[in-house]
Amino acid sequence: QNQLDAIEAALAKASAEAEEAAMAEAAAKEQAEADYTEYMALGEQALQAQDWVGARNAFEKAAEIKPTAQGPADGLIEVERQEKLAKAAEEQAKKKEKQELENKYSALMSQGEDALRNKEWNSARNYFTQASELKPEAFGAKERIEEVDRLEELEKVEAAKAEEAERAEAEKQNEFDATMQMGDAAMSSESYSEAVTHFEKALS
Repeated sequence: QNQLDAIEAALAKASAEAEEAAMAEAAAKEQAEADYTEYMALGEQALQAQDWVGARNAFEKAAEIKPTAQGPADGLIEVERQEKLAKAAEEQAKKKEKQELENKYSALMSQGEDALRNKEWNSARNYFTQASELKPEAFGAKERIEEVDRLEELEKVEAAKAEEAERAEAEKQNEFDATMQMGDAAMSSESYSEAVTHFEKALS
């Protein structure tokens, strides 16, 4: 009887252990399924947010749980595809932005040159300054600003010289007119010698 009881106890224990193991296995599978579903959802969310690193990590973890499942593999392929498209779009946007900057710079430089030819110093300086602010590394605009300053200063010097020459010429003409008037006055008073002296001075 004792042996029979021992056998029954052993069978009961084995049955309990088997049931416990089956329950643990079922719980583990259920948890794995839940984790898989969560990682797949996280991967999709990260993909929508263009978080390539996060999406890739989530799909890779899902693949570790279910190595033969197609979902994670498709997810990783989609990450690569969208990441390449996004990078290509970004490069295209940068290229377009650079071209627009170049076009604007060229237009400002052209307007500056037109103003420079017309001796519109302030306008020319303004255009070249805007061009220089657009492309601080470009030497062309800075060089043209220096040229504007040089030509404007040269014009001021030339204008001052012309004004001085005009003033000197006016003074000379006034002196000539005054001397001729004195000569005419001497002639009127028949002071011929004095008149000749004035006329000679006027013509010298």
